[in-house]
Amino acid sequence: LKLAYDYDLKGGDVEVAVGCVVLSGNVPRQEDRIEAARIAWSAPTITQVGNEIMVKGRQGFVRNTKDGLLEKSVRTRLTVDKHVKGRNFNVETHDGIVYLLGVARDPAELDRAARIAAMTRGTVEVVSYVRVHDSAQPTVREAAAPTLRELPDFMTTEPLPDIDQSDLPAPMRQ
Repeated sequence: LKLAYDYDLKGGDVEVAVGCVVLSGNVPRQEDRIEAARIAWSAPTITQVGNEIMVKGRQGFVRNTKDGLLEKSVRTRLTVDKHVKGRNFNVETHDGIVYLLGVARDPAELDRAARIAAMTRGTVEVVSYVRVHDSAQPTVREAAAPTLRELPDFMTTEPLPDIDQSDLPAPMRQ
């Protein structure tokens, strides 16, 4: 990934799993949020970017500690559950929101993992970027070389000028 000069990305965090990047955290300006997504899309094997970065001040020590405990708790509960392979899931937390990434063996495992995360004390919301394993998809060893692709139009434009943030739509969830 390229270095981003003139951007403050220190409050952001990156998780990557199976070609999916999830960006979370806080940045001070909308331009920083856009630049983080632009950098994520620049990696050659990325097929999806979830930009969950919020435009606001950095988290404090107490919130960071709570998020760390929540993340460890969700990871532990996924690992000890006999119906979920915890190692197939990445867990990231920010402001009480739990982000799940990875590959579930089937829809039932995905549902169970999401319920475990939702039932963990301190969870405000669960956002899943988990894919269900499809036996028709090639394995990593069989996968073809990455192809060159175009960036989405909104990624190729200059960052937005300072505008009233209340006019911007909320990020869409998938």
